[in-house]
Amino acid sequence: MMPRDYAAELEDLTDHLTARGWEVIETGLDGSDFALHLTGIGLRLMLSPGRRVLLSANWRAEHACTEIQGLDPHTPPIPLWRAQADNLPVSILAAAAEAATEPGESPGPLKLLREAGWTRRQRATGTRTLPPVILYDPRAARTAAATYLPGPEGAAHGPWLIVRADVTTTGRTRAIAHTSPTTPGAVIAALATTP
Repeated sequence: MMPRDYAAELEDLTDHLTARGWEVIETGLDGSDFALHLTGIGLRLMLSPGRRVLLSANWRAEHACTEIQGLDPHTPPIPLWRAQADNLPVSILAAAAEAATEPGESPGPLKLLREAGWTRRQRATGTRTLPPVILYDPRAARTAAATYLPGPEGAAHGPWLIVRADVTTTGRTRAIAHTSPTTPGAVIAALATTP
């Protein structure tokens, strides 16, 4: 297996998003003492058109971590939702970033995954807690799982974990994504279904 070139992929992602109006945020680290500690690390911050979504990438020679956050214009430091992706390729990250900027309400992830042909396989448990919802793509190379979180009004879907066994990674790393409970369904579906 040939190692992935994460530096080249980060440039591809940057080019793809800037062509669609995303803005690169300058970190101001060039020439600083701190920059010396960043040898071999690709660090990129980008804002969507309208400044409603932040993408941050921390990519190294053998691992790529990308986070997409929905920003609240009233309290920017506190994200409305998050999606973190480890070792996913540019096509999937670009699709998730674009899904994050779609106007209007997104359908829920269960609906979108079922429309894409994913099926639910549920195992019965002997406990009183609700088991996670696990969906599989038609080839069973990808899974998306959501936990239930208890609340005052009953159980609600919690965070999602997406495992992409169909993605080639470097070394022993895995291609996965995990989200907050409030991440838009379109973002979750893009992370799970994009080829």
